[in-house]
Amino acid sequence: MTIATKIRNLSQLKFVNDFLSSSFKGLKVEAQAVSASNHGWVQVKLSGEDEKVAVHYLSEKFGICPESLDQIERFVTLKGYVNTIKKQMN
Repeated sequence: MTIATKIRNLSQLKFVNDFLSSSFKGLKVEAQAVSASNHGWVQVKLSGEDEKVAVHYLSEKFGICPESLDQIERFVTLKGYVNTIKKQMN
């Protein structure tokens, strides 16, 4: 899953991992910031018995970035901004 927080370099993943481990202390969940997308969004891998709780927490704390249009549900409000607009040539 991709959370709505950015990093500027891969060395910052350690800080994200430290935050995840302290946030989920006492829960039965493995959480690891595994990489960053091309635009710097943090990608997190979650697994374990309390995975749903962890997903809900990250969703409330940071927000979740949809990784594809298939993950966007009808009537869900998304926040963002337009980065570029390209005119389509016919």
